[in-house]
Amino acid sequence: MRTLVAETLAAWRQAERVLEQSEIGSPDYETAQMAVTELRDLYHRLTQRTGLDPAADVPTDEPGNRDALTRIRADLGMEPKNG
Repeated sequence: MRTLVAETLAAWRQAERVLEQSEIGSPDYETAQMAVTELRDLYHRLTQRTGLDPAADVPTDEPGNRDALTRIRADLGMEPKNG
């Protein structure tokens, strides 16, 4: 099972790819730009708070974090990762 930290990092990287491939000013660009910022902030909150290695299989979820990741993925049209 992948941890929330690892899932957040993967989504952040995917959002950055969407951002790079989108036309500046387009709705996709704006959505991806917001997602990159939110995912970066979530990733830093999770790793700074816990000091965890992103690859560690330790649960770091607390109310709201999983929901935020799910919402951002939906905004970008990302499929949830199962693992």
